[in-house]
Amino acid sequence: EFNKTVESSRKLETNVEKSYTVLDLLRYPVLRKRSLILGLIWFSISFGYLGLVLSVSRLAGNKYLNFFISGALEFAMTWLVTFYVIGKFGRQKPMSFYAVAGGISCILAGVLSKDTDALRKLTTAFALCGRVCIGGIWSVIFIYTSELYPTVIRNVGLGTGVFCARVGNIVAPQILLLGEKTQDYVPFIIFGSCMLLTGTFALFLPETLNMRLAETIEEAGVFKKVTEEPTEPQENGNDSQLSNVRVEAHDNVVSISDEGQ
Repeated sequence: EFNKTVESSRKLETNVEKSYTVLDLLRYPVLRKRSLILGLIWFSISFGYLGLVLSVSRLAGNKYLNFFISGALEFAMTWLVTFYVIGKFGRQKPMSFYAVAGGISCILAGVLSKDTDALRKLTTAFALCGRVCIGGIWSVIFIYTSELYPTVIRNVGLGTGVFCARVGNIVAPQILLLGEKTQDYVPFIIFGSCMLLTGTFALFLPETLNMRLAETIEEAGVFKKVTEEPTEPQENGNDSQLSNVRVEAHDNVVSISDEGQ
């Protein structure tokens, strides 16, 4: 076991010396698939989230109250619910569920955006619900992206995802302008459709909960479950004597003393 650990460390040192770029994310099939899906997810959640935040002032009711309610619910979703959920159910399924739920909420907000007061209130409720769901994805995507990429290229993969999110931030206001030129429901339909697509593609990513993270690109396609092997007490009589032995190191000199003496 010790020799395997040393060999793994040597391989990691060799790979760390090589610098990886964005092109390497597309060069390897496993990384290419994950990068394309994660790029879509990062783009969609930033695109949909900013679009819904900017549309708060156009919803029925007090815009300040709407913003406060959505922020409070989003905080509860992120800190009180999501962290528990991803620790129990993993990353893939909760993220897909949030995306689908947010997409359906956005589409319903668009379909119900009529002139009647009751329907406008429903539109507000579904729009705020969509924002809360997308906010839940934000608390998953950083962890999930970091776990999906091997150590040697993790920073490149995470940086690429953040870049896609910034592109979504650029596009979102233009979709709201499109709604002003056409119909009010158009932005909600676009945001919702994009989130539904995201929730579907998220199911093609592997689960990383309790999995040993890959260190090299060669290990990227294999996730091994982390298992803890309990240390069984040995029955050898000499072991009971060794339990009283304390190892101390001072200035690279190791001294062994018997506490029983």
